[in-house]
Amino acid sequence: MAVIPAQWYRADAESAQRLTEGIDKNFSARGGKLLPEETVRSAATAMGLKDGSLYSDAALIRLGRQVHADLIVYPRLLALGLPAAALHPEPRGVASAAVVHVRVIDVKRRRAVYCNQVAHEFKTEGEAGSDHFALSGPEGQLAAIEVLRGFFTPQSATQASLRAPGARPAPRAVSAPATEPPAPAEGAPVQPEDDEQQ
Repeated sequence: MAVIPAQWYRADAESAQRLTEGIDKNFSARGGKLLPEETVRSAATAMGLKDGSLYSDAALIRLGRQVHADLIVYPRLLALGLPAAALHPEPRGVASAAVVHVRVIDVKRRRAVYCNQVAHEFKTEGEAGSDHFALSGPEGQLAAIEVLRGFFTPQSATQASLRAPGARPAPRAVSAPATEPPAPAEGAPVQPEDDEQQ
């Protein structure tokens, strides 16, 4: 299994790295055998895949074949910051949100088997006027658990066969279909269409 280092847009590299670490821990805790991050990053660079670009399913499949992975996990940190509705600072921190999208590709079957997007809310120190919001290590892990929860509670035998050996289902979760969700919010970056997208 290969986890692509999380791409980030309206966020920062440090928060994206914490999200990546959270996803790694989530799969490892359920028996997933992960390729080293540097191996995946080097292969992506050799293929000409650049950080901040939207990768098509076809590109992800080629990458999976390159590193001999059965599954490719493609996380993106789309936005990080204060929700537009929060107009006033709270006494003990601000309720912020991390908009996280993840797509899991089955390399052999050449198709997406899971796709989900969530807005993970968390508390951060500061006021509503602050322009810096970042995910801590624990919050990165919680965001990863939230966005991947449906992957570990498959509703069909097909999905169940794709889970890591010994995987344990997460409690009270709802699986998500492998379809692209709508944009997270007004003002979020719009990703260009890719001719290779399946």
